[in-house]
Amino acid sequence: MRRLGLVMMTAVAPISFPAVAQTTTYLRSTDAPVAWREFALVVKERLQAWLAQDDDPIRRFRVSLEERGTTTLVVRVWVLENGEIARVEFDGASFSGAAELRPLLMRKSVGATPPADLLQPLHLALSVQGKS
Repeated sequence: MRRLGLVMMTAVAPISFPAVAQTTTYLRSTDAPVAWREFALVVKERLQAWLAQDDDPIRRFRVSLEERGTTTLVVRVWVLENGEIARVEFDGASFSGAAELRPLLMRKSVGATPPADLLQPLHLALSVQGKS
């Protein structure tokens, strides 16, 4: 089974979930169905809210981003039918903080169920900022 994903900078991007061969086909978000874009926005807002929290692992993650000279990143997210995050990957995830943060996001609910025909993963450009 081959599936593609939605990028919320955005476009549809390759997936290997679960154990599916990677492809190189992309679809821009502007070409994706409205329901996909709306769901991607919900996921993006939820992730940004979680990443703005003030607990130790998230603070360390933000510091590691700042050390790289950025507060933005691209994250790939796979969401289960029940709205829980099944998998999350950070582009450039070799930086410190990413490995510690990944398990904290797993199995969290995004508060919505994905459209049945949604292609995954979602590729989301996030702005990671601390609490003001």
